[in-house]
Amino acid sequence: MASRRSEGARKASDTADAARPTSKRIARTIRSASSKKPKRSDETPSLFPDLPERIQVERSITTMGFFSVHSGIPADGNLERTVRLERNTEEGRVDAKATIASLRATGGFPGVEEQDVYYAILSAVSEAMTHGEEVPVPISFSPGELLRRMGKSNSGPNYTALKQQLKRLAGTTVVSEKSVYRSATGRWENSDHVFRIIDALIIKGETLDDGTVSDEHLIWLSPWQVENLIGHHRLMVDYQRSPLPSKPIARAIVPYLQLWLYASKKSGKQRCERYYDKLCELLGITVEKMPSKIRKQLGPPFQELIEAGYISGWSIEQAPGVFKKRY
Repeated sequence: MASRRSEGARKASDTADAARPTSKRIARTIRSASSKKPKRSDETPSLFPDLPERIQVERSITTMGFFSVHSGIPADGNLERTVRLERNTEEGRVDAKATIASLRATGGFPGVEEQDVYYAILSAVSEAMTHGEEVPVPISFSPGELLRRMGKSNSGPNYTALKQQLKRLAGTTVVSEKSVYRSATGRWENSDHVFRIIDALIIKGETLDDGTVSDEHLIWLSPWQVENLIGHHRLMVDYQRSPLPSKPIARAIVPYLQLWLYASKKSGKQRCERYYDKLCELLGITVEKMPSKIRKQLGPPFQELIEAGYISGWSIEQAPGVFKKRY
């Protein structure tokens, strides 16, 4: 798979899935990746000159499938999902697991829209760190400023959606079995540790402890996350991406591309491969059994990624050693 390539990724090994002979995989073929950025369409807004083009994001959260393709409460009502990973730890490469749980009261799982909110918040953190400043506690944003950092207008529906998106971010937890790293301890944490990315949230208009009314959104980022950003357990990702895919699956895959392609390039491979069932688990989407349904599911978003210049092509292949019906 060819893509806009980012040199900011330090390592991609802790996101590579184990090659298991009983799985199916997606094989994406690299075909003469262009070194140029995708062309802007007339509808694509210019970069905001006062905002960073690339930002620092915490590595564990970014690589564990924290953000599903679709936000909200699933049709089956299940508010817990598990993502199986591999991590490079002090003990070597080990199996890891992230159990991601959300609350009905806060609107269910975070998806690609919440990922945009999260990146907008971290854009301010990146600015502070770049200038040698301490990360403010809490971080405060007017709704209009946070929407601006997301490239959205200050409309009523966007204001309402933003409140719900912030609540989803604050209401989602991760139970880590070596899926979350802590710079403070130098360890990948086990299942007796529960993590959030936002420890506390006050929405504009809510009453503060002193009886006054908050005139901004107040966000307390989790200390472990800030420690990891300061301790270099982080990745650089494109913040002002252009053009931005519109289909949810395409948008969810984009942050992983720099990792997967970097890993393939480093190992000398001419294509990037992911196991299909693992990809679905990571993105929180249905695992289809028939090749025709897989093409229907992944074809439109991958075609959008091709047209936007992120990849040059993709294909479905049966994994070696799998004695099942071919795709």
